[in-house]
Amino acid sequence: MLLLFGVTEVVSNFAAGRLLAKNMVGTTLFFLSGIFLLPILLQYTGNSFFSTALAVGFWGVMYGPCFLTGICIVLKSVDYFLSYPQGDKIPEKLQGNEPQFVVDYFNYYRTPRGFHKNSINSNGAWTATNALSFMNMPLLTYIKEISPRRVLLIAGSDAHSRYFSEDAYKAAAEPKELMIIPNASHVDLYDRLDDIPFDKLATFFNENLKPSRANATAKSVLAH
Repeated sequence: MLLLFGVTEVVSNFAAGRLLAKNMVGTTLFFLSGIFLLPILLQYTGNSFFSTALAVGFWGVMYGPCFLTGICIVLKSVDYFLSYPQGDKIPEKLQGNEPQFVVDYFNYYRTPRGFHKNSINSNGAWTATNALSFMNMPLLTYIKEISPRRVLLIAGSDAHSRYFSEDAYKAAAEPKELMIIPNASHVDLYDRLDDIPFDKLATFFNENLKPSRANATAKSVLAH
C-alpha cells in the first residue's frame, strides 16, 4: 500500500506540475475538491483489499499535488506582497509631487517614446525577490579582473543612478575612464541622440578593439 501511495503521488505530482504551469487556479480547485471526495469514496467502497487499494491510490493522487499547489499559492502570495507597492510603480499619471527620476521614467516608459506592452517598466514593477541571486555574488566583486583591458563608464550628470557608475569606477583597476554627460538624466542616454557621446564610443572601440572588429563597431555606432 505504501508503494502504491508513493507511485501514485509521484506520478500525480508530475502531472500537477504541468497543469499548474498552465492553469494554477483550476488545478488547485481540482485537487482540493478531491480531498473532500475521499471520505465519500471510503464510505461507499467498503473494507475489501481492492477498495482499500483504490482509496490509497486516490489519496496518493490527491495528497501530493495539494501540497504542491499550496506551495505554489504561497510563493505567488509572497511574490505579490514583496513586489513594489502601487505607489512605487511608475504611475499612470503624474500628480506633480513625484521625484525627478520618477518623472524621467514616466516620460520614457509611459509615453510612446519608450512604452511597450510587454515591458515590466511600462506596465508593472520588479519584485523585491528579483535580485536575491546577487546576494551570492555582488556585481562588482571581480571588476578589477577586467584590467589590463580598458573600462569606459558613461553616466548623466543628473541621473539618479550616477553613483552606480561612480562606485564601479572606484572599484575598477586602471586603465579606466568615467565620462559624465552634462545635464543628462538616466533615460536621456537611452534615446537622446544629442546627449549620447557617439564620437567617444567610436574612439574608444577603435583604440581598444582589434582593427577589423573596431572598424565594424565604430561604423555601427556612427551609423546610429
